[in-house]
Amino acid sequence: MAGEPLDEPIRPHGFLRFLIILLPCLLLRFGLGEIRGSFYFFIVLYFPMINWGVYWTMGSVRVLLNRLFGSDRIRIAKLRKFYKWYLNAPGALVLSELVYQAYLFNR
Repeated sequence: MAGEPLDEPIRPHGFLRFLIILLPCLLLRFGLGEIRGSFYFFIVLYFPMINWGVYWTMGSVRVLLNRLFGSDRIRIAKLRKFYKWYLNAPGALVLSELVYQAYLFNR
């Protein structure tokens, strides 16, 4: 970890990253069709306690994997990159549900 910056730039940035995650979410939602469940419940993942719980769980898994490998293979910078990608997933799933409901309404 010597000489490695703690926060490496994440590419692609912001809205483009969200769109990249939104596409498979839309495909998944339209692929599932009309089921009883919906993706609206993913909004709960934005609640602060759950969000921090997910982050600390990822950190614990990182520590466990590093101990199993016997080296520092998963660095904090990689974990933060993955977490920033993960943060887009709940919003993309909820937006895909909204798009699907609008499609059904206008069909």
